[in-house]
Amino acid sequence: MADYLKSPVFSSPAYWIALGVGVVGIGAAAMQERKGSGSAARYDESRDAPGLYPISSLRPGAYFKRKADAKKVYRKGDYDRSERTYAGLDTDDISRSIALKGDTRVYVGFDY
Repeated sequence: MADYLKSPVFSSPAYWIALGVGVVGIGAAAMQERKGSGSAARYDESRDAPGLYPISSLRPGAYFKRKADAKKVYRKGDYDRSERTYAGLDTDDISRSIALKGDTRVYVGFDY
């Protein structure tokens, strides 16, 4: 093995994950613990049940409603660092959007 690969930077799992390589032998639970308790887990459509989740845990472009019985559907847009909000883009009207704080709980997991 090359000497430069033995340095602490290259031996860090976070380095290899940032490159998209992944780490063999470290489960998702272990990586979640390494991130710290303050980070929210991402919502996964294939694994998680429908319900209310923080908008910060949704993937970009995910569809959501404000409430379970709401008719209006939004798509998660970009994060505005100056306002510290996520854009909720209206699917019916391209000129309409709402700004939501990261801890705002929205309904996901419905058929659209």
